[in-house]
Amino acid sequence: MVKVFCHEQKSLEQFRKLNQELRESADKANTFSNITMPVNANIGNISYVLCAVAGALLALGGYAGLTLGTLVSFLTLNKNATQPVSQISQQTNSIVMAMAGAQRVFDLMDEQPETDNGYVELVNAKELPDGGLTETKEGTG
Repeated sequence: MVKVFCHEQKSLEQFRKLNQELRESADKANTFSNITMPVNANIGNISYVLCAVAGALLALGGYAGLTLGTLVSFLTLNKNATQPVSQISQQTNSIVMAMAGAQRVFDLMDEQPETDNGYVELVNAKELPDGGLTETKEGTG
């Protein structure tokens, strides 16, 4: 249909526009992902270092009955608690992209099928100065 009505250029322009919008959207998503993953991972690392330094000072100073064994156990617990949060933040980008892809598939599945009545009706058309087409009564050949 595009070739019949000589809309190749217009279709190409629409495709380029949509493609540019998709590119910009994907770029924003990647930028967001590239910022959040390291931030979440480093928050867990900072928590680990702060607990290690504070715990070491307390254990070496003999405060609150904290021993080095207790400190090591607490640091292991700290690492085990922050690791799942870090992994979830890394997987969030993949989940969001999968949901967007699924939405496109569902939108395609919801489209109404085209009906083919088995005939084609030809009309006379003339080209407008702006490049559009309009139906006309006069013969155009």
